[in-house]
Amino acid sequence: MSIDNISNKTVTAKVATAFVVGAMTIAVAFAFTAPKAHAALTEGQIDAILTLLNSFGADTATVSNVETSLRGGAPSGGSTGGTTGGTGFTFTQNLTLGDTGNEVMELQKFLNSDPSTQLGTAPDAGSPGNETSYFGPRTKAAVIKFQNKYTASVLTPVGLSVGTGFWGPSSRAHANSMSPSSGDTGGDTGDTGGDTGGTVGTGL
Repeated sequence: MSIDNISNKTVTAKVATAFVVGAMTIAVAFAFTAPKAHAALTEGQIDAILTLLNSFGADTATVSNVETSLRGGAPSGGSTGGTTGGTGFTFTQNLTLGDTGNEVMELQKFLNSDPSTQLGTAPDAGSPGNETSYFGPRTKAAVIKFQNKYTASVLTPVGLSVGTGFWGPSSRAHANSMSPSSGDTGGDTGDTGGDTGGTVGTGL
């Protein structure tokens, strides 16, 4: 290799670097001065970012705020603190396949806050950011994942070794106890409905 050849490569690399830096500077300057009529990201890019956040275990409020920001909206102000699984909700109802209502949606948000118990991936119904108020097969499967993950706290005390998908006293108590300020010790006395699909006497 000759010195002229090395010098030409060095000059070419410096010119290319200067061009890239100049282009980036102009792009950044334009980004700060351009009117923001709408989010500049595609749906696919937004979905990828939200999926990444969920894979890192970001709580539902954070994911919601990021999504709002990415779509050009104003995110809500901070966390309310004292939340259960990042949802700010205390579970009080037995839930099973076919049930509907706000508590089902909160259950889906809670389950979606942990990557190992998520209902699915976007754009599936029930997936993070796509929660519904219907307790369907995906919700049941995610409840089973939760119950199996916390076997010692949820299943063993009621004599079970495999989750059933019924969201009953033992599952609720454990979910509610996951909040550092919930005040719930996980004990659930007086409720005889079980997590075995309504079989009395178990407290799953």
